[in-house]
Amino acid sequence: MKNIALTTCLFLIAPATLAHSDVDSFKQEAKAKVKSFAKDLKGTLKGAIKSGGLEQGIQACKVAAPAIASQHEDEQWSIGRISLKNRNPNHTANEWQADILKQFDAKAAQGQNIEKLAAVKVFKDENTTKYHFIKAIPTQKLCLKCHGEQIDDKVATAIDALYPEDKAKGYQVGQVRGAFVLTKTVNH
Repeated sequence: MKNIALTTCLFLIAPATLAHSDVDSFKQEAKAKVKSFAKDLKGTLKGAIKSGGLEQGIQACKVAAPAIASQHEDEQWSIGRISLKNRNPNHTANEWQADILKQFDAKAAQGQNIEKLAAVKVFKDENTTKYHFIKAIPTQKLCLKCHGEQIDDKVATAIDALYPEDKAKGYQVGQVRGAFVLTKTVNH
């Protein structure tokens, strides 16, 4: 498979075989999908916490988040979340995604706005082009109740019950907690 890399906010290599407008169009579509998915996910999480506390919020992350992602997918698009310190083992970053997340961490440590950290990677072969959009997820104050350094015992017990392999703790506000990953597959 021919690997063509193009990332925004990190580095830029202009691929000769892809029209710049194709990549720009993909980025715009991906940004809109991320915004919609993140809004729905955050609204569901906040609603669950309001109605049943953090334990209900943890349950919503386990059950509702995959369903919400599915609602934003179609025959061309897939959507998910990844992290270097994942809670769900299905959200483990692969090698090139982990490299991008490490670059996001370095940029955030230098003071760059996490909300603006995004990358595009394009893989192309003779039959398909796969566009991957990765957008950093910043750690916010609400996130610390389940992802911070000091988690209430009751909440930690609920997390451990649903996620026995959890690694997603110890974050501080302003750190990159992970990323949204969108993939669009276009057949030729």
